[in-house]
Amino acid sequence: MSRRHILMSCILSLPLTHAYGQKQYTYEVASIKPLHGEVHATRPLVTPEELRLDSATLPGLITMAYGLRLDTQIEKLPDWAKTTVYVIDAKAGEQTVAEAKGLSNEERRRISQAEIQSLLAERFHLQVNHTSKLFPVYALTIAKAGPKLKATPEENPTHGQASDSSQPEQGAHIMSGFGKMVVTNGTMAIFASQLSTMRETGGWMVVDKTGLTKHYDWELTWSTDPAVDTSKPSLFTALQEQLGLKREQDKAAVDVVIIDHVEKPTEN
Repeated sequence: MSRRHILMSCILSLPLTHAYGQKQYTYEVASIKPLHGEVHATRPLVTPEELRLDSATLPGLITMAYGLRLDTQIEKLPDWAKTTVYVIDAKAGEQTVAEAKGLSNEERRRISQAEIQSLLAERFHLQVNHTSKLFPVYALTIAKAGPKLKATPEENPTHGQASDSSQPEQGAHIMSGFGKMVVTNGTMAIFASQLSTMRETGGWMVVDKTGLTKHYDWELTWSTDPAVDTSKPSLFTALQEQLGLKREQDKAAVDVVIIDHVEKPTEN
């Protein structure tokens, strides 16, 4: 989805790296095949040990590799790269598997990002630069009456423990779909990230400006089509009524990945 945005004067020109800390991370084996026929979707698996995607696109891979939220943060991607779908199965070596055990979810996520960056460089010959641009965004803020959020109890068994790195926050558990979101041990940062991907936000990024720093449990229900289902509020009305939060139009500097070079993936 295209959107007008303003180029800031500072070009960051960050090099493509495939390291977390001082160590390089790559998959030991990787299969990348164009998808032929219908998509039979299964839950994606993105961990330091394994990457398994049955309907991956290059924009999606770049988004995962660089921690982006939206495809609009990727520029100069050729047309073929926007539409081709791939089946990907990659596995890390024994050393990486051993190193990843017991790490926090954030550390595991960073290793996975480094591995996907390496995969993109090796198989798609991807070269990128980064810049910062000012985007129109929705700011997630506290409504006038104050937040209506329940802090996650400290004794929550998932609080502070490492978990599957496909979860966006350490220990967070999120179930969302069909006008209902149930979150345990979540943060406002991950809530903003979830909202950014929802149809109701119209492709706008949502940034957390609540100032709330704890982990919370919440449940949110809304109508996915208020014109048809009037028994529930719209998403943004539900935000205010049920959670004591609201959205406001704002602008924010956002990381943008500019494609310098990319090729169709090499054969397995």
